Amino acid sequence: MRFIKTLQSVLEHLNDAHISTDVLDYLVNAETRRELPGALEHSPEQLFVRHEDDTVELALYIDPGLVSDLETDSPYKRLHPGNLEKFCVVLEGVSHFVFLTWCAERERAVSCLEMEIQAEVDKFVCAWLLLGEQGQPYAATAQALSRQLFDSYELLEEVDRSRYVTAATV
Repeated sequence: MRFIKTLQSVLEHLNDAHISTDVLDYLVNAETRRELPGALEHSPEQLFVRHEDDTVELALYIDPGLVSDLETDSPYKRLHPGNLEKFCVVLEGVSHFVFLTWCAERERAVSCLEMEIQAEVDKFVCAWLLLGEQGQPYAATAQALSRQLFDSYELLEEVDRSRYVTAATV
């Protein structure tokens, strides 16, 4: 789980969005996720939010298999086509958590579309910077990465397609 904690730190630093909450305290396992309203059985990551009065309750599910794979084949050591998708899935969940928590701590409303756009930006920038740190030329990787992330993606049938399509094309 240190991979998730590291990713939280990276996103907070990258976005200058420091929060007082540890993402690891909000991770739930598959059994707990199945009991939460709105759970998508086939989704490898899902942020659960319940907002009542002045209280926001959160839970985050990230497939433990993805985290284990990324701890073994770390994108921080070498980002490649075999771990890029897993990296992006985990990063999206942590991005949603960090952004929503940052907004909640500032009593700022946030829409699902804003969270999706932020996650798309975070995925691109994190992957692009990693590739640059690993010796890849920034100009060439920006175009290839943009095509891979935003031109060829698949959506689960259960998701709100319009929000994801809009976020990927902004």
